Amino acid sequence: MEISARCWWQVLLVRVGLLLLVSCALGLPAATAAAGLCGDVDENEVVDTADLALLRAHLADPIAVPFSSAVKRKCNVIGTLRPCDILDAVVLRRAIEEPLSPPGITRSCVGNIDLVNSLRLPTRLTQGADGRVYVSDATVGSVFIYDSSLTQMAELKELATPLGVAVSASDLIYVGNNGRNNVEVYDASGEWLQSIGEGDIQMPNDLALDADGNLYVVDSLSNTIWVYEPDGSLLRSIGTPGNGPGKLSFPAAVEISYRSPAGEVYVADQSNWRVQVFDLNGVYLRQFGSRMPAFSDDWQGKFVTIQSLAMDAQNRLHAADSYQNRVQILDPETGAFIDSYGEYGRGVGELNVPLDIYITPQGGVVVTNSGNRRVETIHTIEEP
Repeated sequence: MEISARCWWQVLLVRVGLLLLVSCALGLPAATAAAGLCGDVDENEVVDTADLALLRAHLADPIAVPFSSAVKRKCNVIGTLRPCDILDAVVLRRAIEEPLSPPGITRSCVGNIDLVNSLRLPTRLTQGADGRVYVSDATVGSVFIYDSSLTQMAELKELATPLGVAVSASDLIYVGNNGRNNVEVYDASGEWLQSIGEGDIQMPNDLALDADGNLYVVDSLSNTIWVYEPDGSLLRSIGTPGNGPGKLSFPAAVEISYRSPAGEVYVADQSNWRVQVFDLNGVYLRQFGSRMPAFSDDWQGKFVTIQSLAMDAQNRLHAADSYQNRVQILDPETGAFIDSYGEYGRGVGELNVPLDIYITPQGGVVVTNSGNRRVETIHTIEEP
């Protein structure tokens, strides 16, 4: 990867021949939000009881006491995604009463989550417990945050070729930074908390969390799944390079399933054209899938570039192939073909290099449709 002040080259290692995507970004726009102290809603460069009174008046009657977009940013004193709510007033009151430790009051309102850029290469995605959808963009260098209806809300910026993304039950945001060879952890306001896996990770292509909060990192270049405890310490690794049972060759995705109480780890073993299954301790259990012959119609249960995995509520495994532009539904025990959806195209619901899929609790299949530069729901799983 070559980086310069004017242009950086990003090679996204989704294997179709030698390369699938090569892109050049000619620089990113700077933040345009108004600077200033968060909480300074009367804009006199001082945060005091007058600001609290004005905020309370706005909350009581936002029509009679309107706030501009710039003032709304300054109202957002705790970095939440919805500006100017009662929680901001509570924190502002506490900050004024306890000036020695004002939470967030002294930082600029041009924060880490203000929405500045637009989506260019949607890469990986996940959904938080509150319904928000988090989408990494390896070209822009951000994670975009959407509401449950896929309306863009915010942007976590200043990342380094972000790939995998995961969100914990407590709204911690985990980002696999390919440009920094680590996973970085942020709180819901976009504040950096810690880095994980430095010295281990080479390409954090996909991330997942198990029920205990352990982090699974698909390292495509190390041909390994790294497993870290919630405090960031290394717990174990799964897989070593090779093509035998339990061996991995450019693993691309991971899915944690509790269809059995003990739990299972499903790995998209991309360059071995298969799915491998391990228990949560990393013990190999089984595998299924094979290589799709070139120029063949014999594709059911076979892969060219298996890129993403997701388990639905009926305990069926969805496997997205970014070369076939198709998602296959498979039996997670045997790999037997059940159904499929998706076809190549640029229209609504059509696929053009899908890099990730996520199944919502409502049964919607959300995809990072990278070649079409959009995130969309392409399929809805019907009730049995």
